Amino acid sequence: MSSFYTKSGVRLDYVESGDKNGKPIVLVHGMLCSKDFFQKQISFFKNTGYHAIAVDLRGHGDSDKPLEGYTVKTYASDLHELIMELNLQKPTLLGWSMGSMVIWDYFDMFPNEVGALICVDQSASDFAWPDWKLGVMTTNDLRDISEITQTDREPFYKELIDLMIHEPNEKDSEFFLSQMMKIPPVIAEAIVLNQTYQDYRETVKKINVPTIILFGGDPKLNPPAAGFWLHEQIKDSEIKIFDKSSHCPFWEETDDFNNTIKSFMDSL
Repeated sequence: MSSFYTKSGVRLDYVESGDKNGKPIVLVHGMLCSKDFFQKQISFFKNTGYHAIAVDLRGHGDSDKPLEGYTVKTYASDLHELIMELNLQKPTLLGWSMGSMVIWDYFDMFPNEVGALICVDQSASDFAWPDWKLGVMTTNDLRDISEITQTDREPFYKELIDLMIHEPNEKDSEFFLSQMMKIPPVIAEAIVLNQTYQDYRETVKKINVPTIILFGGDPKLNPPAAGFWLHEQIKDSEIKIFDKSSHCPFWEETDDFNNTIKSFMDSL
């Protein structure tokens, strides 16, 4: 594991695998999660000729947990600093869940510095705006989450994990929970609130680099319809549904997922 300090002094931890001279792919995790969710992808890329990097966003995993900066745009800016430090040229950016929002903001800010996008199981907005039927969160939901995150978060996280996995099992659930519990409650609340109110319906229409959209077929957390909406908005994008997965196809259908992203990168 390696570390990098942003200009604001925040330490970000990351892991690398593969050929450092190969085409780069940067993997960005979801809300309340960590780079270790991509352990099966980091292992896969060791012998593919590609250069894979997975990072813990600020406040997550083993990275620093300052008292400020918990906005998706800040995560994107942090990511840009890391990519510049590693001298990665037009990387493929893979974002899962909130990580997709991070790479959409990254593209919006640095459109000429992105090679391709891989968007995994994330709607253009999680909030149920009056004109957005694919949003799943309401103001009342956020009020309840805000309170429970501060008072009794472990049962809430366990319920969330059951939604994330198509067929939950004790080993996976314990790992997911261990990563979520690394985040202090006050930071977790800030992360959830900022992420949920983001709206990328207009941003994604600007995407003009090769893009593939990967969704789980089990709609327990995000409906596949949200993926097809993205597919319709992003010109020349590809889409694939993993029927035996919920929110985590990279974890639940690892071989198919890894081969899919490698084939996509091979085509670039």
